[in-house]
Amino acid sequence: AASAVSSLSSPSSPSSKPSLLEGKVRFGCAAYESGLIFQQKADGLLGLSKARVSVLNQLASASKVPGANAFAVCASPTSGFLAIGQGTTAEEFPFCEAAVVRVPYMYNRRIKRKHLYAVALKSMAVGAAMVGGNAGGRDRDHPPVAVVVDTGSTLSYLPEGMHAAFVSRVDEALPAGTARAPRQLVSHRGDVCYTVGRDTRVGDFPQVRLSFSAGGAATGTNANASPSSPNATLALGPQAYLYQQTNRLRQKMYCLLFHPSKASEALLGSVMLENVLVGFDNDKHLLSFRRCRCDQWAQEAEERRASGT
Repeated sequence: AASAVSSLSSPSSPSSKPSLLEGKVRFGCAAYESGLIFQQKADGLLGLSKARVSVLNQLASASKVPGANAFAVCASPTSGFLAIGQGTTAEEFPFCEAAVVRVPYMYNRRIKRKHLYAVALKSMAVGAAMVGGNAGGRDRDHPPVAVVVDTGSTLSYLPEGMHAAFVSRVDEALPAGTARAPRQLVSHRGDVCYTVGRDTRVGDFPQVRLSFSAGGAATGTNANASPSSPNATLALGPQAYLYQQTNRLRQKMYCLLFHPSKASEALLGSVMLENVLVGFDNDKHLLSFRRCRCDQWAQEAEERRASGT
């Protein structure tokens, strides 16, 4: 165990002074060394899951600061920030849109990794077309799909049947002059890519909407959770689920960031959630999404710190 003092910034203003949170934190302990960290640019890992040994839970239990058991992550392609403590899901968060989507945590026996944050996906749509493949529903034959929200994961995943249905819907809504790229032109095995014309832009592809369950016994959500959004739908523009690539014939392609998974759960990773403030409130058992200019907030906060203001 080590004595640690953590500086927690109030996100209501980039210029606000951080409060101090002091407590003993146990860290550096491991039961298994995979070697994965040596293949990454990161110098270490910071666990913020619901597990009792996570840094967040250790700090929250050692602190008397209200709202310490909540945090928010906001990332962009160039920068971002992590905010811990009271106010991380505040309405007046700077550089963010007014609309906030709040969804209760999902507690269900079908979720294998219970220390992670999961919500119930009721339905998924590509443009105006609903995605099948057990993508959600209200009856027992089509229960909601558990979606793990993991800002530490790069890519996003869908159960195999749901992924196949999603790809079919994208195929049906392709812009003019766009076609599925042959497998031999795709650099990463399993990627689904589309060759596009010179004038085709990523914005020509359809929007994807994820509609989450507002709670209830059928979804296994916590009965003590705070009220969620009545219309809990997260809209993802095509730039959120597509990335650009050039094949060996020097053709421009757009590839899907959603990959198939043999697991029964779906997963939303960090790239798909860029410029979205993702809030995790473990006291209210709520997860929230809010559109933000994450790089601007981080840049202004850094400039103020550098100037001493």
